[in-house]
Amino acid sequence: MSRYILQIKCMSDICVSDGGVYNSSVDIDICYDRMGFPFIPAKRIKGCLRECAQELNDWGEDIPEDIIFGTQGSSRGNLLIRNAYIKDYADMQKEVQKGAGNILVHPQNILKNFTYLRTQTSIDQDTGVAEENSLRTMRVVKKGVLFEAEVLLDNAYEEAVRRCCHILKHMGVSRTRGLGEVCVTLLSDEKKKENSRTVKWIDGADKLEYSLYLEEPVICKSVNGQEARTMDYIDGAKILGLIAQRSKAEGKQAFINLMEKGDLICSNAYLSKDDIRYIEVPATLYSIKNNKKEYVDKVYTSTDQEKEYSDKGRQLNPMKHAYVNYGSGQALCVLDVEIEERYHHRRPSDKGIGHVKEDDREKDSMFYQMASICKGQTFRGTITGSTEQIKKVYEYLTKDSSVWIGQSKGTEYGKTQLQVTKTEKQKKEYVKQKEFIAILQSPTIIYGNNAAYSTKVKDLREEILPRALDTVKRNEEKEQNYIRFVTVGGFNVTWGYRKPMLEAFDKGSVLLFSFDEEVELCINEPYWVGERCNEGYGEVMFYPLRKEGRSCNEYANVEGKNTSDTGKINGKDSEFLQQLIGLTFERFLTSDCMIRTKEKEVEKILAFASAKPTINNMILMCKEMNGLDQVKNAIRERYGKKGENKQNKGNVANSIVNYVEDNVQDLVEKYLKIYGVTDINIPEEKIAFDFLAAFLLQLKYALRAKEIVRKEEKNE
Repeated sequence: MSRYILQIKCMSDICVSDGGVYNSSVDIDICYDRMGFPFIPAKRIKGCLRECAQELNDWGEDIPEDIIFGTQGSSRGNLLIRNAYIKDYADMQKEVQKGAGNILVHPQNILKNFTYLRTQTSIDQDTGVAEENSLRTMRVVKKGVLFEAEVLLDNAYEEAVRRCCHILKHMGVSRTRGLGEVCVTLLSDEKKKENSRTVKWIDGADKLEYSLYLEEPVICKSVNGQEARTMDYIDGAKILGLIAQRSKAEGKQAFINLMEKGDLICSNAYLSKDDIRYIEVPATLYSIKNNKKEYVDKVYTSTDQEKEYSDKGRQLNPMKHAYVNYGSGQALCVLDVEIEERYHHRRPSDKGIGHVKEDDREKDSMFYQMASICKGQTFRGTITGSTEQIKKVYEYLTKDSSVWIGQSKGTEYGKTQLQVTKTEKQKKEYVKQKEFIAILQSPTIIYGNNAAYSTKVKDLREEILPRALDTVKRNEEKEQNYIRFVTVGGFNVTWGYRKPMLEAFDKGSVLLFSFDEEVELCINEPYWVGERCNEGYGEVMFYPLRKEGRSCNEYANVEGKNTSDTGKINGKDSEFLQQLIGLTFERFLTSDCMIRTKEKEVEKILAFASAKPTINNMILMCKEMNGLDQVKNAIRERYGKKGENKQNKGNVANSIVNYVEDNVQDLVEKYLKIYGVTDINIPEEKIAFDFLAAFLLQLKYALRAKEIVRKEEKNE
């Protein structure tokens, strides 16, 4: 497949909504990401292009619609479209990340830079006035904004897709009422494909470590089959599927040969931070109610200690589902995988209906939502096997760093960057000790002695314990079990059938083994037990029981990040930051001038009888002129004549201008301090002129407020 860029230029204001409401003051909102950048969902683009293909076929063209766009529930199609973001989105994103925590790059400031709010109402045809409670607010992207989307397409269908783009002229809501006019162009992507080979191959390596950075949300559908749910990790079956997909270039037999040459095992990819692969919080970890600094590990807690906690009112609760850096030698850090829900809709088959119509006649038309793992997170996993297998896998994974994973990966979801971070020979580290903890790192499927799948703890213990230790006596009185259960399943895409639904031991389950004599166990590499290990099931790690272990331990990230001490932003760094400065400075002027009307010096100006007409005249001057010097010349020409009335007005006008000139530097310094900017990059003359215009407007409102107060006092 070849790479293309789909450009969408807004020829009018546009509102591409997903039906979600993110702000109570906005009835119809656009789609935008967590940073505040608007985007057009890939599903919307693909749906519009498909409608264009249907129209072309109705006109006698021959567009292979199903081959290009796929068929519902069967095939994906040859056209892969990603979300369309603002042009130069990647560069602007980097600027925002540099100033993370700074109020200038707040998502709402970024959003307002590209959008604005429009209001509309319904008119009563009988009275000709607005209907009661009919006022609606809609956020729209400004006319002229250019979006770009990455496209993967088979060259054979390039011309057909270009024809679809040519007739795509409207998108989004209210497209028949002046909104949503677009110009869509398909361009060849001249950028060279980057190679992901970041680490060298080590001869004899039998282990490969990789990381997955989510460039888009990823849907790892849960086993119960509900669209609105997703797992919060990437299971090993998806990595195994990726290897199978990339092996197709060498023929159908390549993957079969790969799997026959030894035990190739793909672990689950879990959330990562600071290059550490986090695991499910062990079932032995308990939080203390109303205590965010400490936690309790039940493995090291005696019955007397638990009673002491209870007597002191320190209630212990099992830790909620999360991921931790257990066994890293550092203080415990608890992380949650960020999950988001996106809203989608399917229009009726009758395209004359421009909205979702959920009734018995239109069964395919519906609103629905999909939960996904948020983009911007990194996951890590490992692949182990024979040296020959791992070398082949290394070649497959380093062909292209761009990887699509999970459901709906043809549009909007699933794009990730896969990097091979390490290849090495496994160097197993063994420790001799009498007591060990075994923690399930992934769900584990056990096949019992009675020829059936088992959820008996006894069968799990027998499966986990290395065969060499069968003859070693164990102190069963000291042994403890902290077990969780889960239902596992899956779907085989090649066969088109569901995998059997099974009850299994869940990740985070903990078993304590106690021996009468010292035994030797590996503590730095996992054991793989049970069924379907090549898909990531059955990963077990042993941890020696710490002799100095304390029952009460401390968290690592209690206080969190300090966002008050943010870095300064230079307004000259980029055009995008200059736009944000201009936008925020305009709003800052309004609020600051409003406060300045309360100052005693300004109150004296407003006390003059000629203040009102003078201020109104100066507002007109600012609208007609382009600089402060021009306004000063106009004041001299208008009020420099003889006459007491003219002189009074001239005094008021000059007082206002002098106030602005005296305080313009103070205004700039206040803005720089509040917004954390080192250089405003706006000419001083323009700042002074904008300051005068905003100040005059607030003076006008202040006078109006005084008049209202006087009238109310007079009526009383």
